Amino acid sequence: MKGRILEGKMMRTAKIIHDEIVVCDGHNHFMIGLDPLRTIGNHRVFSEKYAKEFKKGGVNVITAIVGADTPSCCANSDNLQWGTFKVLNSLLTESEESKDTMMVCKSYQEIIDTVAAGKIACIMGIEGGRSLEGKSNYDSLDILQIYYKLGLRQVQLCDFGRNRIGDGLSTACTHGGLTPFGINVVKEMNRLGMIVDTAHLNDEGFWDVIKTAKAPVIDSHSGVKAICNTYSQNITDERLKALADTGGLLGISVYDLAMISRDKIEKGIRPTVDDFVNHVEYVINKVGIDHVAMGSDHFPDHGFYPVDGWCEGTVYIGVRDDYYVKDLKNDSDFELITEGLFKRGYKDEDIRKIMGGNLLRIYKEILK
Repeated sequence: MKGRILEGKMMRTAKIIHDEIVVCDGHNHFMIGLDPLRTIGNHRVFSEKYAKEFKKGGVNVITAIVGADTPSCCANSDNLQWGTFKVLNSLLTESEESKDTMMVCKSYQEIIDTVAAGKIACIMGIEGGRSLEGKSNYDSLDILQIYYKLGLRQVQLCDFGRNRIGDGLSTACTHGGLTPFGINVVKEMNRLGMIVDTAHLNDEGFWDVIKTAKAPVIDSHSGVKAICNTYSQNITDERLKALADTGGLLGISVYDLAMISRDKIEKGIRPTVDDFVNHVEYVINKVGIDHVAMGSDHFPDHGFYPVDGWCEGTVYIGVRDDYYVKDLKNDSDFELITEGLFKRGYKDEDIRKIMGGNLLRIYKEILK
């Protein structure tokens, strides 16, 4: 029996709780490290390199980013559509070669079955819709539909810049909403059963998504402005409430300066797990326990483009030794989040929802 017996009862600990729950990371960039290793001829990379780290952290479900609006997530190719197909195919091939430790999942039932088998369930997502654009000056949903058939299940509509769907945060001064193509992409994602992700989207585009979507909407990896208002990616109370009203949620990132505490970074102090939990607690107090999750935004070697310190060539966040909350640099450290919640007095069921249950609810509703 796990744990210690105290006066005939099981004494609950953070580790016991963490070992019992399903842990979901709603936004992860491990493919930036995995795909290059496959390119130079390695096989079973997930089983040989990544599975141990994820299992050490108790991670059961991961949204793996297989493409984006930047070459760093697309096999370093300026042809983002080709790069997305390449990285996506790398993960599908890993799902065959590393089937002892992981599986790419296309439905909620596949996720549940994979976790029950003791393996890691991977959901494929992209960070920005440039690779959906296809032929110049011709709006078509063909590429989105092809990605869906290959297993893509989550689309973050924009990265920091502009694409044919809408405008990201670094072009927020344009005040442009979703384009007609963008609106059709959201509608088609709802029809197919795909998760709409508004991370990095400007306000006008966000509100167009809220008006258009007929299913829960998420922001996979941000923070709240009320705590850290020095970075544009963090979201307002109004956006937070709108996400919750759709049945969706906010995934809290472990990015330090950007989402958690710029004030501390500028004073030379590392943000801690406690600072991360502050964001979680704020969301709970504003919109309820059902609307918060975790999206690490972990990068191996960070994947900057075109040079160190630059995201998508549009947003400069600097060059530092570490970009994450202290002791949360890797998914292997996620037990510390459960510990932080446990110390705040959150009950088992609350921790279960925050660490994975809320995302599982989204998957159950959308990934049918």
